Amino acid sequence: MVGQKTHALIGLLTCVMLLLLALPAHAAQCVGPYAVGQRTLALVDGREVAVWYPTAPIVRSNARVAVNDGVITDAPLAACPARWPLVLFSHGVAGCNEQVLYVTEQVASHGYVVAAPNHRDAICGIALRKKFPIATGATRPSFLAPQIWTATAWRGRMLDLRDTVQLLRDDARLARGIDFSRIGLMGHSLGGYTVLGMAGGWPGWSLPGVHAVLAFAPFVAPFLADKRLSGLRVPVMYQVAAWDLTITPNVVQAGGAFDASPAPKYLVELAAASHMAWTNLPCRDFASVAACLTAVPRARLVDAYAIAFLDRYLKGLPAPLLDASGKDLRQFRAQR
Repeated sequence: MVGQKTHALIGLLTCVMLLLLALPAHAAQCVGPYAVGQRTLALVDGREVAVWYPTAPIVRSNARVAVNDGVITDAPLAACPARWPLVLFSHGVAGCNEQVLYVTEQVASHGYVVAAPNHRDAICGIALRKKFPIATGATRPSFLAPQIWTATAWRGRMLDLRDTVQLLRDDARLARGIDFSRIGLMGHSLGGYTVLGMAGGWPGWSLPGVHAVLAFAPFVAPFLADKRLSGLRVPVMYQVAAWDLTITPNVVQAGGAFDASPAPKYLVELAAASHMAWTNLPCRDFASVAACLTAVPRARLVDAYAIAFLDRYLKGLPAPLLDASGKDLRQFRAQR
């Protein structure tokens, strides 16, 4: 009898070990928080691509290390037994690649490479050094007539994200540390439209390796008009704001984007927040991202839910926050 129990216990332990070995290496290691490094790359026409990534802590005695707001410029990519998942960020119209540092830096600190190009409409923060023409074949239809939008609408933004992936593949310092088979997409406003299009909203916009999409206050009207969100192929998290009366109703109302999207799907609605919650505006009075996250609860909520979502679907981690009640939110919905 004792021998049977021993064999059963050994069998159970063996199964557990095999299960752990089958999980991505990220599940047990390389989850952070890490110090954050940053590099600036460039697309072929000179538009900047900001890249944030995990790195080793600052060596304070090294006077040659350039540090800005706690981010180490041109630092080496931290070592990890497995490669880091990649997260692409698409900014809002007239935004820029650095428009929401409290998200891009914080996600990188938890074990991701985050890359964000300046689209052709970028004007904020590190504004473009020169004016770039609209990409050939791209159209910019009226936001007041979303029902006429097609896959050509703002197509150049999708191409920018594809080009960013190739840029990283060609970069000897970063490519060997990135897992291009585990990609997450994040986007704000028109950037949310862009990443939803790439996750299945528009035929022909797909990007290999995408496993999760985070849509911050996304412009979803073109997809609702054609009932295209049913074509999403990956888990989605919508984050919206209670005071964003143009965007939020199209996401949360009956028949809106959340209802129209296949599971797994999540809805995070911030209380007492506006469309600009996913920009640097909430952190404007603080000297650093760390100081902002200490003082601004809404910013902490944005990061906590975003990182939990990415951890679950890019790293295979449990992410218990996604199974909780949505404390401190106006509403939280989940269908798994």
